[in-house]
Amino acid sequence: MPHLVKFTPILRVKDLPAALSFYTRVGFAIDFEFKFSENDRPHYAGVSRDGQSLHLSTFGENGQTNTQVFVTVDDIDALHSEFAKAGLNCLAPEDMVWGQREMSIRDLDGNVLRFAMPI
Repeated sequence: MPHLVKFTPILRVKDLPAALSFYTRVGFAIDFEFKFSENDRPHYAGVSRDGQSLHLSTFGENGQTNTQVFVTVDDIDALHSEFAKAGLNCLAPEDMVWGQREMSIRDLDGNVLRFAMPI
């Protein structure tokens, strides 16, 4: 049986340059940008951090805004500190009754990156 190798969520964004600015502040690197012509604005891009990827798209058929992506991390408090130093609006991590320590950050289009680690 074939094995699934990797998942890459596609998040819908309205303004790709603004979204790329946000995601680089969250620590992602820009892997690629797609545009139809040299004079056109980018419509699709890939970003990554620590070997994990997200794709960002302005194309209507690619996803919806207000999507959540669940991300497991190894040190949520250090990540929160990093976000705070970058001036990002992020509530402090919180211990949840289901055994996770979690926090979320919302991008400019309402998409949520929900970070968690086991307590």
